Amino acid sequence: DQLVQLFKHDTIPSTPGLKDPLGSQRQMMALLEQVLVDLAECRALYYAAQRGQALPPPDYSQEPIGADQPEDTPPSVEVLNDENRDMSGSLNDQQQQQLMLSGKANYYSVMEETEERISTRLQLLVALLMKGEEAVVRVATSALRALTVETKVALIERGALKEVLELMGSTAAGALVELIGKATHTPSGNGCGEYASALRNLAVGDAEVAQMAMGTVQRVTHLLQRGNPKGKEEATSALWNLSTISEPIKVAMVEAGAVPYLIDVVNQGTPLSRESAAGCLWSMSVVNLNIKEMVTRCGATGPLVELLVSGSSTAKEEACGALWALAMRPEATPEMVAHGAAQAAVELLYSGSSMGLESAAGLLGLCAQVDANKRALFSARAIEPLVALLSSTGEGARAQAASALLHLSSFKSAVPRAVERGATEVEDLIKKITPSTGKQLVQSLATQSERHAGENLLGPVPPRAGATTSEGNPLAWLLEQLMYDLFDMATAAAVASAREVGDPIPDGADQPVGKDRSARPLVEMLLKDVHAESKQQATGGLMCLSVNTKMAIIESGALRELVDLLGSGAAKAIVQLLAGAARKPDGSSIMDLVEALRFLAKQDSRVSAVAVGAIPGLVELLQSGSGAGKEVAAGALFYLRLLNPNIEGLIQQARVTEQLVEILGMGTAAGKETPAMLHTLWSLLTLPDGSFETISEATAANLVQLLYTGSDVGKEGAARVIAHCGAEEANRAAIMRARAVEPLTELLQTGSQPVREQSAGALRSLADQNGHAVLQQLAPTAGGSTSGWFGNMFGVPGVSGAVVPSGSASGAYGDNEAVRSAETEVMELIGMLLNVETGYQATVMSQGGPIQRQRKAAARLEQLMYYLFHAKTSYIVM
Repeated sequence: DQLVQLFKHDTIPSTPGLKDPLGSQRQMMALLEQVLVDLAECRALYYAAQRGQALPPPDYSQEPIGADQPEDTPPSVEVLNDENRDMSGSLNDQQQQQLMLSGKANYYSVMEETEERISTRLQLLVALLMKGEEAVVRVATSALRALTVETKVALIERGALKEVLELMGSTAAGALVELIGKATHTPSGNGCGEYASALRNLAVGDAEVAQMAMGTVQRVTHLLQRGNPKGKEEATSALWNLSTISEPIKVAMVEAGAVPYLIDVVNQGTPLSRESAAGCLWSMSVVNLNIKEMVTRCGATGPLVELLVSGSSTAKEEACGALWALAMRPEATPEMVAHGAAQAAVELLYSGSSMGLESAAGLLGLCAQVDANKRALFSARAIEPLVALLSSTGEGARAQAASALLHLSSFKSAVPRAVERGATEVEDLIKKITPSTGKQLVQSLATQSERHAGENLLGPVPPRAGATTSEGNPLAWLLEQLMYDLFDMATAAAVASAREVGDPIPDGADQPVGKDRSARPLVEMLLKDVHAESKQQATGGLMCLSVNTKMAIIESGALRELVDLLGSGAAKAIVQLLAGAARKPDGSSIMDLVEALRFLAKQDSRVSAVAVGAIPGLVELLQSGSGAGKEVAAGALFYLRLLNPNIEGLIQQARVTEQLVEILGMGTAAGKETPAMLHTLWSLLTLPDGSFETISEATAANLVQLLYTGSDVGKEGAARVIAHCGAEEANRAAIMRARAVEPLTELLQTGSQPVREQSAGALRSLADQNGHAVLQQLAPTAGGSTSGWFGNMFGVPGVSGAVVPSGSASGAYGDNEAVRSAETEVMELIGMLLNVETGYQATVMSQGGPIQRQRKAAARLEQLMYYLFHAKTSYIVM
């Protein structure tokens, strides 16, 4: 009626702006004619249905593809002519019989027309759709939507699919369903995938169209089963599109038996069909757990992994996505890992699109939830690309990478507490590395890392892949290393537990996966000032690193920086390096380690107990090292013995005391000491702080000899013994008679810093008469004045208020002003020669040559030491 009104009022030619009014009028006339034809056919079908005689549409799924008919040739059409139609428009008995006999209800025609007339009319309609004037098409839209399914099918088959969809919308769904049915009736299924894609677009938000789409599943599955390679391509593409419409359609595919055929295509189809089949399996398996289980039971894992390994770039991503969906059942992941999915997913992390990155990281994260899979993931070097993804722009990939790292750092089996603390640091580092937009997501992912007991940590070991290192971010370097260290620590604990109970250990399970990583990036982070803020942020992670990694950092030259940051947290690594001291015959860097350990022991008393572990390695170096190495080992054992008295038992057990004494240079030049004397000297050298023992004349002579001929550590040890024991009157006499003052004074000027400090302590002890070593320096105070020998000798004015050492101005000599002045001068000379700032130093060093003044001061110190000894005791030094 609308079209008739247009022609009645001659609307089309008079429409303003038309470029070809006559052509547009012909197109509209063709449309009117087609509408009339379609209306007649619809009325005929309607009356036939009213009488219950209309035939159902053909069931293409039940007919053999290509049987008795050339491909793409439609079935024959029975034509109803005007002689069989009554004037009322109803079908007579003959017409009804013809309808019953035709067998092709979708190809009825109620008008006798030539093929040329039909073709011309359809060509005009296609021209209207594809090239028609906008104003005309707008007017014709309603009429176009009223066309029958058969006409719409004809228009689409003539190339107007896009235009039909744009103008007719969901009213074209029936035509698409019919076209899919026709396509599935041929071996090649031409256009099936394209029509299914169009149907999927129409089904968005339209439940009726979705229901219509479900009716095509059986037909497409039939094509997938019996079509040629091209037909399988079309069928897999169509099923993939249909699977994205709704969950009921996915269930319908499973019920139609599509899953085994899809897996078969993944296994041996053409490249395009394998890609589509993998995508379809991914889509089907995303939500429904029953479908996931069925797909896995049908054997999809192996073919999908093979496609992930060797397919095209797009096929790899689709296969990875399907595996990701199937991996949501944890019990399915060991089979994936066994087939090599971990290595293939890691490779995809380096080359995939944003979706490929997300699916690969997601697959690795789900596999990581099973402890037995973790070794394969670490051996495949999954950590580096996952850490790099934390800084990517893709929110999905970033979130999946964070989740994977969290799962890789947490274990369901029992692990040491250090590993659990490390997992907490991993979470913290992820938050610091991830851009702020992803922090909340990472925090929510942390709740997924619950730990349970009872699972086996040890798993199979696939081939290892080459490693890469994150660049630019020190925290990323740290996170990578921490991840490998945590796994190695957890694995070591699992291996130890398995050996303890006699369980078998898989081949390679006791090999650390992070052993070939370089600690250089972490060393650079510690050494460079530019990363000062990062150092503080990294402290917790550095603390949780394995002992082996800390050892590597120390060996690379960052001992001081690591000790400054970690404190006692570096002690075990230092002890382990000392335990391996024999690997360096010359003992290089051993004393640096010992000094660091002594420093840490002052901060934390627990370090002294840990030091016991270093003794076997040092004893081995003492026995097998070079000359320099043996001397270093002896010094290290001496220092550690002072640190922990329990170490003495290990030294005695190793029977190296005599060798220690000899190497340190104790005894006479002729080396005539008996073993008992050597043991006595060692016992004196290792006296605890604050204690003293009686020293014989022979022992005193050996101590003095050591001050001359011993190693630096030997000299330091001898001076320390004198400092501890020299304040006792009998010991002082033996030491002074052995002439200890001269070498002590010389060492005070020329020795190493530790030797100089101990020499100063020894001289102060010998100058004190209170019975206790004087280890503090004297400071000038107000009141009184003294002009001692020091001032007279060098022309220096007397010092105001020099304080006499506590307790020394008492007894028979307490009132002797000269003795008190000598004591004061001795203490100040010791301080000056030790290069400790005193009131005299600047004046003395400014008068003439410094070396000459220093020698005079040393000579004066020796003279005053003997003067004080003679003045206060009854012993005479010859």
